[in-house]
Amino acid sequence: MTITLERLVGPACGSKLANYIEHLIDNLAKNLVDIVYDYQEVLCCKVILINNQKNYGQIEIHNSSYIELLYQQYFSTGGLKDINFSKIIALPQFTTLIGGTNG
Repeated sequence: MTITLERLVGPACGSKLANYIEHLIDNLAKNLVDIVYDYQEVLCCKVILINNQKNYGQIEIHNSSYIELLYQQYFSTGGLKDINFSKIIALPQFTTLIGGTNG
């Protein structure tokens, strides 16, 4: 017998900006990027991981409406470099920062 437990995604921020960001992420080319959704109770935020083996992005959508992006690139040897944290306050800012993860 196999039992599968599915973690609830939780009550993350319902702002228009958060909804637009999630819509954009949902429409990334699934054959080019890995996308993982999670809810971190300790941080009170939805976490979305985006990885295409060239770039790595972690978006945190906090219940308080604060949205943050951690963005890194991979070295040719496989390790991560260039850590960049940015507070997201507008959709064009998000699309500019995340542009490299879609291929």
